[in-house]
Amino acid sequence: MISLFTHRSTLVLLAALSLSTLHVGASPPGSGIPWASSYESALEQAKKNSGVVFVAVDFADEARSEHFMKKLARDKDVGELATRTWNVVAAIDDHKKSGNCPRFKGMSCSDHRRVEAALRDGVLQLNDLGAVAQPQYVWLNGEGEVLLSVPFEIDKAGLLWCFGTALRLANAETAAPLHEDARVPRRLLMGETYRLAAGDRHGRGMTPKEMQALFKQTRASIFGMGDRAGQRRILFTDEPDAVSYARVELGGAVRLFSSDRLPTLIHSMGVASPASFWKAMEDFQKIDRPEVRMEFAVAMEQMAASKALKVVKAALTKEKDEAVERAWVRAMAACGAEDNGVRKKLLGLVEEDDEELLGASAMIGLGYLAPHEDVRTALVDSLKSMRDSWRVSAACAMAMTRDPAYIESLSSAHGLCGEGNEKEALARCLEVLRGANLAIIEEDVKDATRDFTARERIFFRSN
Repeated sequence: MISLFTHRSTLVLLAALSLSTLHVGASPPGSGIPWASSYESALEQAKKNSGVVFVAVDFADEARSEHFMKKLARDKDVGELATRTWNVVAAIDDHKKSGNCPRFKGMSCSDHRRVEAALRDGVLQLNDLGAVAQPQYVWLNGEGEVLLSVPFEIDKAGLLWCFGTALRLANAETAAPLHEDARVPRRLLMGETYRLAAGDRHGRGMTPKEMQALFKQTRASIFGMGDRAGQRRILFTDEPDAVSYARVELGGAVRLFSSDRLPTLIHSMGVASPASFWKAMEDFQKIDRPEVRMEFAVAMEQMAASKALKVVKAALTKEKDEAVERAWVRAMAACGAEDNGVRKKLLGLVEEDDEELLGASAMIGLGYLAPHEDVRTALVDSLKSMRDSWRVSAACAMAMTRDPAYIESLSSAHGLCGEGNEKEALARCLEVLRGANLAIIEEDVKDATRDFTARERIFFRSN
């Protein structure tokens, strides 16, 4: 990551920024993402200027898409970064029969339909039914190669990270440092896009109209438990009614009649449901079964909902099972990534010598935290620990931050390792810092923490 520029580099950067604000559909800084009407034109300009094409795959009325369009695409900081890229939207629906599209300024519906057609089965991966993930956010270089992508939901911090990282990958010489609020998003894929699972004909959450229609169907069976496919769609939909359904009807019915399914249900929600669904699972912490509380803690780690921090901290305080306690520590880190109290708690656990696995889990938790000097010091120092689990955990945490500033320290530690599992684990962590996907260190994290519960949303893979 470049933090200082020579005079020549600064001139190159200013020239590149000037060029990037002249592309088709450009808007003044602070007015949101400027959309271009042609993918081919955007790609051509990006190729000429060693730049980036940003693609937003949209589906009107779906909650995630609406949040992006109404909030994130209009955000000042996001819009400022987007003036440095060429941006296109891919949407298959007609929002108006003729004339300008009411959803995307400066283009007709036929424009964004042509973009969608140009990207299908090339940049965007189709499953066996020809469906693609919606929404989906993709950053390409000027050759049309995927730099990185995120399917489904993304927040402002994740967008800032993706824009900044894509600009650095496309042209390191002209890339500015990452925005101070940038954070690595969940479900990040480097160098590829996401392919939906076989049999998924929708690839998105439901619209409010679709959900109400499904409710009418499911209410015909007792507690709405008859339609498993319908349940999965509800659990994937980012609407208040979907959260209420999960908490009252689905959760209640499972507790009463299928308690053996409860851990599986909670795990599925942690993998697929929007972060707002933490509220639907709040009552599950009261169940006197460690396997249920373990899945609840893992779900909270995967969702990383800041609003759930109070619940997570309370659960950690009351937990008696050591394995579940370690899971709550990681959940606390994920939900409290910006919280100073959480940071101090984790650093304290890392400094303790009597709880090796608890310390290893806390070390992994440091990988979720906002950048801070004492976190960096703790991770670098832990590479010198006498405990293999702590050294590997520290390396994995560094990889999870995706901060290339750790490469030097991690490379030195790797060079000092004897041949064996630890050296191989550190090598994989270095691969992540250089652009590989987190999935390659999933087993290393499991081995170091002795926690073998899957976290698919974090160690994300395309199908």
